[in-house]
Amino acid sequence: MRVPLASEFDYYISNREKLCKEHEGEYVVIKGGAVLDFFPDQATAIRETIRTHELGTFLVQKCDPDPQSTIVTYRSRYRFE
Repeated sequence: MRVPLASEFDYYISNREKLCKEHEGEYVVIKGGAVLDFFPDQATAIRETIRTHELGTFLVQKCDPDPQSTIVTYRSRYRFE
């Protein structure tokens, strides 16, 4: 099964140092292994990019040099019995 936007995320991880050196704190838009643009916030990145690219075909990622920034932990209070 293909993971959506996996190649875009891999590109971000591989190029994180360079991207963050020049654009730390900004949001990068990546599609097909290429950077489309940088934006000051996530909402603007999405709003501007969907004008020319279909939603779900590009990755929006905050430029953060900390490797822990790409780890997401979900917690639930659901109890299995």
